[in-house]
Amino acid sequence: MNDPSIPTSRTVVLPVSGEITHFFSHGYQSWSLASWISVVEELPIPYPTLMHPLQYHPDTAKQRYRVGHWLGAVRSSTGQVTLLGGLSTDCFIRWDGSALIGEYSGSATDGCQWFTATGDEQACFDGYAQELKAKFAGSLPIPRQTMRAWCSWYSYYTAITEKHLSRTITQLAALPFDIIQIDDGWQRDIGDWTENDKFPTGLKTLTDQIHTSGKQAGLWLAPLIASKSSTLFNQHPDWFIRDAHGGFVSAG
Repeated sequence: MNDPSIPTSRTVVLPVSGEITHFFSHGYQSWSLASWISVVEELPIPYPTLMHPLQYHPDTAKQRYRVGHWLGAVRSSTGQVTLLGGLSTDCFIRWDGSALIGEYSGSATDGCQWFTATGDEQACFDGYAQELKAKFAGSLPIPRQTMRAWCSWYSYYTAITEKHLSRTITQLAALPFDIIQIDDGWQRDIGDWTENDKFPTGLKTLTDQIHTSGKQAGLWLAPLIASKSSTLFNQHPDWFIRDAHGGFVSAG
């Protein structure tokens, strides 16, 4: 499935035939979209622009073409998948309507190696993962134990309540997670790290429930930032960094 005929390069064009219905956009980081998306619907430029540094790569945030970071793939009406991935972290893959175009944006003058695969979706993505493992695994530390965590952010964002999470913890009890983490949405404000009114009995109730289910409890905190609406900010404005003009420095 890996095509050795594609040499190390800064740009590669992979023509794809057939009736293409979807493109797999691989996100830039954990806030970015990672999903199969239609190739027919027009992509709006994401707004507000304030969110671009949090969700999108600055080189692609305002582009209307479909783009994936590290890898991109298309799926035909028959279900066949064609994948193009770079064996580097400095790659963009976009779909122009007839071809997957890979572009390397790193500092290596000769570009990077590329991986291509066509066929079953699972096999294509597994093959790419194996190529990444072969290239990078030797240079990365191998943890003694890989912990499997469920995090409320990636299912509910801030729409969490004590009652809702209690029901979810019960549903997760039989699944092979080691950690259940309560993420953003439990606190009174960014900077005020106490439970809000959605958690009337406090976090200890949920923590005890998590422990009873045989899992570890995790909690999201961001102790070095605060919102201007927080009690912390209003009581201690002198704790916060200012720029050369005296304005407060934004954390994004």
